Amino acid sequence: MSDKITTKLMLAVCLFHTLSLGSIDLKPKNPDNRRENLPYLQGHLLVKILPGYSPAHLEKIADKIKAKIAESYWLVKGLNLYLFEENVDIEEAAKEFLANNAVQYAEPDYIYRIATPNDPMFSKQWALENDGQNLGSKDADINASSAWDIEKGRADKVIGVIDTGIDYTHPDLLENLWRNALEIPGDGIDNDNNGYVDDIHGANIVTGKGDPMDDNQHGTHVAGIIGAKADNSIGTSGVAPNVSIVACKFLGANGFGTVSNAIKCMQYLAQLKTRVENPINLVATNNSWSGRFPSQAMFDAIKAHDDIGILFVAAAGNSHINNDTESTYPANYQLPNVISVAATDSNDRLASFSNFGKKSVHVAAPGVKILSTVLNHNYAELSGTSMAAPHVAGLAALIASHFLDLGHYAIKNLILAGGTKIAATENSTISGRRIRAADKDGTGSLTCTDQQIIKRQTPSDANVNIHIGEKLFLSAWGINCDHSITGPLIIYEATDQVISLTDDGQNGDAVAGDGIYSLLWNPLTIGSFELNFGGDILIVTVTEKEAKKYQLIPDYPNEYLTIAGIRLNAKNETIHKIKIPFPIHFADDKKGFRNLYVTSNGAMSFTDGIAPGGINKTLPLNNFSSLITPFWDDLAIAHKEEESDIYISILGKVPKRKLVVEWWKIKHNSASGLGAFQAVFHENSSDIQFNYLDVIFNKLSVDNGLSATIGIQISPDNVKLVDAPKISSKSTLYFTLQ
Repeated sequence: MSDKITTKLMLAVCLFHTLSLGSIDLKPKNPDNRRENLPYLQGHLLVKILPGYSPAHLEKIADKIKAKIAESYWLVKGLNLYLFEENVDIEEAAKEFLANNAVQYAEPDYIYRIATPNDPMFSKQWALENDGQNLGSKDADINASSAWDIEKGRADKVIGVIDTGIDYTHPDLLENLWRNALEIPGDGIDNDNNGYVDDIHGANIVTGKGDPMDDNQHGTHVAGIIGAKADNSIGTSGVAPNVSIVACKFLGANGFGTVSNAIKCMQYLAQLKTRVENPINLVATNNSWSGRFPSQAMFDAIKAHDDIGILFVAAAGNSHINNDTESTYPANYQLPNVISVAATDSNDRLASFSNFGKKSVHVAAPGVKILSTVLNHNYAELSGTSMAAPHVAGLAALIASHFLDLGHYAIKNLILAGGTKIAATENSTISGRRIRAADKDGTGSLTCTDQQIIKRQTPSDANVNIHIGEKLFLSAWGINCDHSITGPLIIYEATDQVISLTDDGQNGDAVAGDGIYSLLWNPLTIGSFELNFGGDILIVTVTEKEAKKYQLIPDYPNEYLTIAGIRLNAKNETIHKIKIPFPIHFADDKKGFRNLYVTSNGAMSFTDGIAPGGINKTLPLNNFSSLITPFWDDLAIAHKEEESDIYISILGKVPKRKLVVEWWKIKHNSASGLGAFQAVFHENSSDIQFNYLDVIFNKLSVDNGLSATIGIQISPDNVKLVDAPKISSKSTLYFTLQ
């Protein structure tokens, strides 16, 4: 049982993840739980209070853990940053707050870092005009020269650079830096009363002052890509050489920063856009930084920017992972103002480091060996999606400068639809395109003519099974240059019914006019439906809903199965899509399921690719039509234990095979011990069993599944939940349908 090496088993199990059969990577890939390596700032907690309540309702809790409010955010109403002693367990602190009815959420102050490798080099600006220099491919660029014949940008259009700051003394940036007309330079007074003294070119959240000088080089490089001055006989040119740039520094010299400080940057920029006197026309912010953990507070802040018309351009990340299955934040937030950007090289290939995602990354832009401004009035090459994102932000500035009446959704649509189709992005981005500023063939954001994108967004699978009476959310991109396509998007038409998606903000559509057509579909008849999303076919099978429920067989004997298995090389907070070689008749589904989504947090689903995170909740969950949770909790791969992973194995012979999913030597993020458990699915049966070898994690509050969610959900109104005291080591829970 202890020999958990990866084996080349002859199994029809395809793992759509970063899995390479036959090669073993036993090096830990996740930071350990030592305080200095935590992915959040110890002693910080972001707490959002529900409307109608105030911090006074939380005074007893705050006093108990000796917490005090350090910051309140008007951008996200009700959000407060609490500080407390570093020796207080952050998980326990969050639970204390969440136990109060006044609290909507409580989460750590996660740490972001710049999204670029540190490998500066010198070269030419192939990204703007590629003539084949340095072995590149001619015309693999954004066609800046053609765009500048039409538009070079306007000083009254502003791009916010949320980063490490900007060297505002750089001669190639000096003319294009925003200047605060309400602030008197050097008088030491906060003339505009916004909390930052002498914020002439922006703000420094790290120091709390108005001097956003870059001490890293990353932000200066980003700013130069967006808007270095052209025709000044020196250096380089930005994508929008006449645009204005405002800096907000929240990343330190080491390239790291927190959610709380990123939100303060967004709040500062929102105030500049909405102030009564001399408001700035902030088109977009550039966000070339990333992290692996979702933050509801960050989501709310980006949504607040959407509400006032600010685009949020985000680097897709540099881990060469599929963001469809392993989320990268903030790029993965599904909000209509977010543009997630992958990187391409000078030969129009996807950069070797770039993240990608057919359903999550919107577009690609040049991001390899990009020459731009750096500190000390110099120039250097850097590579990363950090360099790709500002090409998009600069293009947004050009579009806003040329088409003065366009809203931020229309600008986003032009960026996506106006791009050039290349092979590298066809199946790695939503748009299937690399950005293009202008061209003569109807492409190009400034010259776009009848360029359509009709592409399914959800559901992501090609086959979906639902029961009659259940609703299925359908959505697709439907844009033509800057606007939505004309009329509804008809995806199914028969004599008895027509299924069409709309972009009107109704019946499941989130935002009217954003180019995403949606429908919360409630099928009225059983049968198989072939839904056509512009040639992308989705098969939906609708079956009768049965009243059967799972029940536990009492006192079922322990049956922990010994497997070798294929290891998933799982990471924390990840989801793995598994192709099953035989149908699993979950809930007695007649056709059976062939896909299984397995999370590192001990939860699984047959139907939902976006699985629940580490902070478990009590079933049922409204968004899930299937959920299997043998031990859903805040689990993690144990980095010091080389065998710690999730393993998949097929046991037995046809027609009595078993699919075994095993979490082996898994740790709990708030405890020191290691656990092991399995979920087992049976061929030609709807039975499910949970086997537990070791559920003692050396912490009373999590041992024996005390803090875990254990159960099975067939639908939001059909759940079998195992109550505490829940489980013990060397035990089995066997579920069968009534």
